[in-house]
Amino acid sequence: MVTRKAHVSRSSPVSSAPGHYVYLYRAKDGQPLYVGYGAQAGRANAHRTGRSHNQGLQEQLLNNAGVSVEIVGPFGSRDVALMVETVLISALRSTHNVHPGKPHWRFRPFGVPPKYVDRRDTLLDYKALLDAAKEVGGLLLVYVNSRDFEDGRKGYDFASPPNDQTILRRVDRWWQLARKAIDWKNGTEKGPAYLIGLSGPPSARFIVACCKIADWRSLDTASYSQQGGLLRIPVTDKGGLDALHLRGVGVEESPLLTFGSFRHQQYILIREDGQRRGGVKKSSR
Repeated sequence: MVTRKAHVSRSSPVSSAPGHYVYLYRAKDGQPLYVGYGAQAGRANAHRTGRSHNQGLQEQLLNNAGVSVEIVGPFGSRDVALMVETVLISALRSTHNVHPGKPHWRFRPFGVPPKYVDRRDTLLDYKALLDAAKEVGGLLLVYVNSRDFEDGRKGYDFASPPNDQTILRRVDRWWQLARKAIDWKNGTEKGPAYLIGLSGPPSARFIVACCKIADWRSLDTASYSQQGGLLRIPVTDKGGLDALHLRGVGVEESPLLTFGSFRHQQYILIREDGQRRGGVKKSSR
């Protein structure tokens, strides 16, 4: 396999040797412009002929001098070359690529399932969560670490994320909210509308689950732990673990989103009226 770089004019000949190649266009300042695949090495020069399918790249080639093309290959198969193409598009964030490639070949935050890779650039701060709580009727945030519990609940393993049912069994139970749930069930206080599970260190925290909470009036005795004071949050199937399309979204570090080791610090309730309860009481300043 060889890697080579050339400054090519529109009339420059490029080898048409068969194989599976990946090529990269760069601007004069080194900015990656476009990554592509070709069954022949000559494909790397095709965009300079004025017949490129990528309008943005073609316009830049026509209007800017000093654009270079680099090529790597041949690879043993089309799939291998397409994988390399996808990895490069993901890592370099090339300007003119439209199709990012298969999700499982793209870079994503550690622990995020491949299907949510498109959300890797979304980062919510506390204000965004506060605004969401006011809009949807309140949010209940809970923290899930990597620890496995004796009752069978599994922690969130970043290297090998659990299946949805396992994640749900960890996110929906057991939280020190049983006394508060009495008010929510009786209607003397409005309960939160969505349950959000967070995992990861503060500087790299993201949403592992977002579930729609069922009508609090339907809460039954099965939702209460025999230990007393602990609650299993009643959730619906609507939206699965991706209600509000938030699964895999990052959450910015904030003193207002700090969890603690005590049970009453392991959840943060953001009410519809903007009031915050639970977590560690820290100033946002």
